[in-house]
Order: sequence, then C-alpha cells, then structure tokens
Amino acid sequence: MNPYWEAHWWDVHASLVVYIRNQLQPKLPAGLVGRAEEGVSLDDTGEPLTYWPDALVRDREKKSDSALHEPSVPWGGETEIMEPVLIVAEPETERWVEIRDASGRVVTAIEVLSPGNKSTAGLIAYREKRSRFLAGGANFVEIDLLREGRDALGLPRNAFAANEETTYRACVRRASRPGQIELYLFPLRRRLPGIRIPLRESDTGVVLNLHLLVDQCFEDGGYNALDLSGDPKPPLTGADAQWLDDCLRQAGLRK
Repeated sequence: MNPYWEAHWWDVHASLVVYIRNQLQPKLPAGLVGRAEEGVSLDDTGEPLTYWPDALVRDREKKSDSALHEPSVPWGGETEIMEPVLIVAEPETERWVEIRDASGRVVTAIEVLSPGNKSTAGLIAYREKRSRFLAGGANFVEIDLLREGRDALGLPRNAFAANEETTYRACVRRASRPGQIELYLFPLRRRLPGIRIPLRESDTGVVLNLHLLVDQCFEDGGYNALDLSGDPKPPLTGADAQWLDDCLRQAGLRK
C-alpha cells in the first residue's frame, strides 16, 4: 500500500469503488450484478456531514471598480473592517458497491472506508448503515486503507495480538453467520492480498484482488508523479518510517 495516497484519498476512493465493481462483475454467477452506488454522508442527526476538502470553493461578493478603490472603513479610528471570504464546504459523497440479485435485493455491500466514516461525527451514522445492511440480510465487506481516523470496524477487544495489529484491514460479515467476523490484516510492507467476497449461501463466493486494484489506481491516476521527498500525511513512525526511508533512498527518490 502506498502511504502517500492518503493525501489524495477522494480521487483514490472514487477510483477504487468503480474498479471493485469492474473486477467483480465478470466473476459473479448468473443472476447477480454489481453496482456502484453513492449518496451524501449524514451525521447521527440526519443532517448532511461536511468536511473541509483540499480544494475549497471561495465566493466573494462582486463590487464595482469604484468600490474597490474606496478607503478602508475605520472602526474606532484604529482598525479597518475587512470583507470576509466565504468558504463553502461541500458535503462528503459516500460511494460503495452493491451486489444485487435479479429482484434488486442487495446480496453484498462493499465499503471502502473514507475519512468521514472514521470521523467522530460520522462514525455513529456509518455503524448504523452497516447494521441496516446486515439486518436486511446482506453480507457486509469493509476495506480500511486509511491510517488516520478512528476505528470504524467495531472489532472486539483483543481480537488479535498486539504484535499482529495493522492499520490497514478488511472485515467480512456474513448475514448467515451473525456475530462472526472474518478479519484480514494488511501490513504496510507486504503486498495486498486477495479477500473472499461472500454472495448467496448457494454460491462459493469470489475473490477480490486488492493489489490489482491499487496498481490500477496508481497507473490510471498518474501517481508515479507524486513527490516522495517529504513524509506522507499522516507521517509514519518507528520501524515503518525507517523502512520507507530506506526504500526511497535505495530507489534514488530521496537524498
């Protein structure tokens, strides 16, 4: 996994959702179809959840040329009043994949976690969304490739040993096995594996190759042009930071 991608996650996330749909589509058995879905993220009150994106839309009131040259207005004879710049934060758009049967029923939902899912404001709403899919009889797959943010997967405490813990993870919850979680751990330094995507109980399931997905994102998104001279955001620490530095120096990408 490329730790520098997190700073460009909106583009990476949108690509991953489409690529997941495309990779799974030819593998699905007859009667099932994959769909890329989207909706506006809501908080636990039902209001649209907004975030400050990297690119902001700024709106200034238009003034006449004469107004632009008017002297500043004093306040108490000392401080001028400055016109504010209005910054508009767009609601985050959620994207996910649904696998449906011929009747339109959702068999499996696949989520690639976003910063909003792992934020304090969005965490409750995200977990409620997961519960709705499971209550409706759908399988639920979560792929977390973000190092920053809160734990949104809801794993039991002591689910794995401390020396096995990784930031990148995936969880598979099968509707037919309530209370059971299939956990995949993805160490930073290892190639991403394939994970099993459950379908109907009568189906054997299909494999989603995560490494092919990130390779495709890297190539199609032009991420070979990323500046790797500085630290990724959020920065790595400890042995992972040293490993990254060694790799970049050996490749001649960092002095």
